[in-house]
Amino acid sequence: MKSQLGFSVFVVVLLLLTVGAVSCAGQKTGDIFQAGSFNDASIEQRLLNEALIWQNGYANEAELIQIGLDHEGTTAQFGQRNTSHIRQRGCESIAITTQLGAANQTDVTQIGAWHRWSFPLNPYGTAFYHKIFIMQLGRDNQAETLQMHGLNEAILYQSGVSNEVSSTQILRTKINPKENHIYAYQIGTANQARFLQMGTLNKAVLLQKGVSNQTDVRQWGMGHSVFVGQRGIENSVDVTQRGSANESRITQHGNQNQANIVQNSGSHAVGWTCLANSK
Repeated sequence: MKSQLGFSVFVVVLLLLTVGAVSCAGQKTGDIFQAGSFNDASIEQRLLNEALIWQNGYANEAELIQIGLDHEGTTAQFGQRNTSHIRQRGCESIAITTQLGAANQTDVTQIGAWHRWSFPLNPYGTAFYHKIFIMQLGRDNQAETLQMHGLNEAILYQSGVSNEVSSTQILRTKINPKENHIYAYQIGTANQARFLQMGTLNKAVLLQKGVSNQTDVRQWGMGHSVFVGQRGIENSVDVTQRGSANESRITQHGNQNQANIVQNSGSHAVGWTCLANSK
């Protein structure tokens, strides 16, 4: 029931954002719609970008490269051999990507507001940000993102079979920066996740549900916080936090539980594991 609710929320958010992208498309650039069979799509843009790729069924693949200024993204793929790459570079970025069934895979790289700009530009003003929303539902899910200098956020949701997430956010302390967030939510089968956040008000939340769970979070500087929660079978967590206001909470339920936390500075850690084979 909870997984259905989470899925519904994701779909609603995705549809709203996608509709927004479509409605702005006339003002800027993009749009590819494809329906059935050997789908393949590619968009490359510069300046005042906006792009949407929508594919329906069979051998889907999409690539969206945006270099410079007012990026937005959006890829949605529905059934079969889904793959999606989004690359965005200097200035404002958002990327939304969604895939529903078969050999899902997503790879997003965002670089950020001040990448290769030589004139004065406030990289942390309200308009300069990264955001990624990824949702994948069934089969060989995988998602990998890299975000760099900007106000990073990533929300990742994957549902069933060979799940795996890896996300890196690098925002360094400069001119009053604020955010880094990662939220990941994986449900069933070979779950795995890795995050690395570097600097400022870091946060990472992960909920994984069943089978080969594993989490690995590394945070370096400033407002750290981690919550993990894993449910069943080969659980394991490893969190390392360094300088400033660290906090960690770990909860694991059943089977091969294991947890390891290393903190420096502010420090606070709570963890409990229960049921068989806790170590």
